[in-house]
Amino acid sequence: MFVPNKLWSIDGEERLSAHLDFPCTTEDLATRLHDINQTLQVQVPDFVQQLNESTLEKAMLRLPVSPGESDEFISFSLYWEGQSPEDAWVLSEDLTEDS
Repeated sequence: MFVPNKLWSIDGEERLSAHLDFPCTTEDLATRLHDINQTLQVQVPDFVQQLNESTLEKAMLRLPVSPGESDEFISFSLYWEGQSPEDAWVLSEDLTEDS
């Protein structure tokens, strides 16, 4: 699903923001997440009973790039294992540069 040529931005997560310049590539993000080595939780809608490969699509927020446009970008609401869902932060596909 994640392609190395995509760019990503983060809002509300200090550990990643302190070590990465955003937008960053998928490879840079994956490397940093691997270095942190902590499980991420994906916030999912209440109607999703269990998060797995088939339900992950329901956890993705597909948001319009601009009002009225059909182009979309992907965004996830995430939190670290052991944190509360209220501590969630946002990982979004960044479309400010060509990806």
